[in-house]
Amino acid sequence: MVFWGVIYVTPVVWALLFIVGFFRLHFGWLIVVVVALTLSFSNVYGYWKCSSDQKLKLSQMISAGAQMGMTSAMEHDVLGRMSRAMAATAQQQQSQPQNTTTGLHTSGRPFVSTYTR
Repeated sequence: MVFWGVIYVTPVVWALLFIVGFFRLHFGWLIVVVVALTLSFSNVYGYWKCSSDQKLKLSQMISAGAQMGMTSAMEHDVLGRMSRAMAATAQQQQSQPQNTTTGLHTSGRPFVSTYTR
């Protein structure tokens, strides 16, 4: 399992390094990354063609990863919405003064003064 995981993850890592090198304009390093990416993909392709069992395992690994990603995204979205709603409620409760007085400051700008009795 570790062997096949490393075989499949290596091209992904090289692809990420390619993107980083491209955006940072390190064209000298891009030559090395392209060669490594080519060798990694050829390695994956060779092992994949030799192992018919790996085709099934790869599709299962991809579907499991997609399922984990969707679950994580849904959890973060739900928790994010809940925390934003709770923060908004707390902010509204804190910003409601008991008595307010509005007027103009001596400079002509409006001001709000809060006081409690």
